[in-house]
Amino acid sequence: MLPFLPDQFMPRLQNAPVPPGPIYAAIGPAAVGDGSAGICVIPRTGTVIPMPTRRTFLLAAAGLALTPALARCVSSRTAPAFLKAVGPRRPDKLRIACLGTANRAWDNIQEVRSEQIVALCDVDSAYLERAGKEFPDAARADEWQQVVEYRRELDLDGIVIATPDHAHFPMAAAALRAGIPVYCEKPLTHTREQAVELRKLARAARVPTQMGTQIHATENYRRVVEAVRAGVIGRVTAVDCWQLKSWGDGKLTPGAVCPATLDWSAWLCGTPRVPYINGIHPANWRRYWAYGSGTLGDMGCHIMDLPVWALGLAPCADLPAGAVKGGTSTIPLKMEVRADGPPLDAVGTPAWLEASWAMPGIAAGPAGVSLDPLVLRWFDGGRMS
Repeated sequence: MLPFLPDQFMPRLQNAPVPPGPIYAAIGPAAVGDGSAGICVIPRTGTVIPMPTRRTFLLAAAGLALTPALARCVSSRTAPAFLKAVGPRRPDKLRIACLGTANRAWDNIQEVRSEQIVALCDVDSAYLERAGKEFPDAARADEWQQVVEYRRELDLDGIVIATPDHAHFPMAAAALRAGIPVYCEKPLTHTREQAVELRKLARAARVPTQMGTQIHATENYRRVVEAVRAGVIGRVTAVDCWQLKSWGDGKLTPGAVCPATLDWSAWLCGTPRVPYINGIHPANWRRYWAYGSGTLGDMGCHIMDLPVWALGLAPCADLPAGAVKGGTSTIPLKMEVRADGPPLDAVGTPAWLEASWAMPGIAAGPAGVSLDPLVLRWFDGGRMS
């Protein structure tokens, strides 16, 4: 869920003052899955009560007051042609730019459509044209840098990033450096180093931010977490998670003709220049380490989110300073990790994977609940053993 949402998605704060920090709402009901993914849900219709002013909420989260200067922070320079479609600010509406307009990005756009969508950006002109017809008052940018550069002319309140994984970091980093509130789809970044850098930028920017792991924000998941922590299902010693689909092994045909509507150079977004790969757009980029992270990286965060959250599971390796100085070292492990799959490939992600994490018992887990030693298992690509 987005931190800059329409009224019906705002938190339940009846007769309560606005807190000083960002708030994220739990909404319901959530749809029960069709069995293709291994998650447990308890449907329930949720009720939410609106907060009065969404823009004040954003400013309060950033520690700012709605002064006349902030109420209309627009540059006086001449606006480029692509901004001509954008209209004046509508009362009590957040002005949002969306980077990416297809598939998951389109779903995100639908969730904020009651706000004022002022800019759309996509490297595929066909998708951009479709979205533009739905939002004729939005600027259409074929380069995401234009949206950040002309943020003052757009009078932006927030930006939604829903693109292939490798583009998340450069877009989010540029937005944060420009002081724009950011909602970014998972995974937040493509590497650990990028995540560390983005955290630093977010702390310095002091604006609302959120990573999109959609199911996590639903009342459905929250109720399951409460039930598990309350001991409703008893002692938990094993958790199995699965996803039947597979993003394959990256074996697509290189050197194919790029679709006429796609700007391949812009799609690469700073990664090494390579010939267009047949079928990689719009979804099969997940098959390649350079752009995605396979089935586990794409779906594991959704499906394993519930047990990790409910049981308070976390990395627990405790290494003293200087324990590893190169070469082979013996280190006391607190978590045993095993994985099985096809031979490792430097280009393509695995067609199937089985993995397990053996975790120690926790003397005082979430909400004071003690946990037994536990094994969390993951299966994808049709494997279940």
